[in-house]
This record gives sequence, C-alpha cells and structure tokens, in this order.
Amino acid sequence: KNIINMIKAVKTVMSEPVYLKIAGTGPLYDRIKRLEDERIKVLGYVDDAASFYRSLDIFLLPSKLEAQPIALLEAMASGLPVIATDVGDNKYYVHGNGILCGTTVKEIGGAIEEMLHSDLEKMGKESRRIVEQGYSWDKIATRTLEVYKTIV
Repeated sequence: KNIINMIKAVKTVMSEPVYLKIAGTGPLYDRIKRLEDERIKVLGYVDDAASFYRSLDIFLLPSKLEAQPIALLEAMASGLPVIATDVGDNKYYVHGNGILCGTTVKEIGGAIEEMLHSDLEKMGKESRRIVEQGYSWDKIATRTLEVYKTIV
C-alpha cells in the first residue's frame, strides 16, 4: 500500500503541521508502528470504520497497485476529499473531489501541499455526490447481478 512513502511524504510537508492516522494491519505493521511519533499515529485494526473516517479531514490512498479501491469509496461516501495515487481504477473516482498523484514521496508530498490550499468542503461534498450517484451498494449490486446474468 506504499505506507512508508506516505509517512515520509507527510514528514516533508512544512507549510503547516499535517497529522497522519494509519488504520489497518499487515506484514509491515511492526515496522510502521516504530515510525509513530507526535504527527504519525498507527492505530492498527479499526472496528468502526465510519467513526475512523469521520475523524479525518482528508483521505490518502498511496497505493502502488490498486484494482477497485473499496477504502477510497468508503472515504468518499463519508464526505472526505481524497488524495489517491494514479494507479488502477483510482482515476475513475477522483474528479473534482480530490487529487491524483504519483507514488513517490515527492509526488505524494506535493499532493498533500496542494490539498492544504484547496476547498476541502467542496471536494468532500463532491466525493459524497459521486458515490451516491454511481457507487451506492444498490447500484453496485444491480450491476453485479447484470454481469452474472450475462454469464449464465
């Protein structure tokens, strides 16, 4: 998920303090936990995703590889502006509601700096609108069923 580059990028932002909350576990958890400091909080597994998303101002998905990013859609449904790397299907979800960037420390850091000077409220509303119009669970279930029907 490119978490190390995300942490490094956050530490390069000097225009104003940026605080990072990292949710989840995985094979790099112990290594990432050691990088925790006053600006970086490693939460581990989060039981209540909705509360987690509500505690954020911006959602950042720094992946080097991505297919269909459920976490990105969840964050958007929560009304968050987003920064996502330009990989996989991310480009289909980020338009007017955030920033697409590359996967390097410099590119992620630049996107964070740019986002700090953006209209976060407007982007968050656009995130929510995008999900409601095209990616609600009902719409996804209907599309999935249509695909199944063409196969059977």
